[in-house]
Amino acid sequence: MKISKGATVTIYGAYDEKDKTGMPKISATVIEQ
Repeated sequence: MKISKGATVTIYGAYDEKDKTGMPKISATVIEQ
C-alpha cells in the first residue's frame, strides 16, 4: 500500500511504544486514507 507524502491516514491497531529510532511501532490492522 502506497501512502503519499503528507497524506493523512487513520490507523486502527495496537500502538507499541517507540523503538530505538524514536519512530512509533504500530501493528496496524486497518489503514484508511
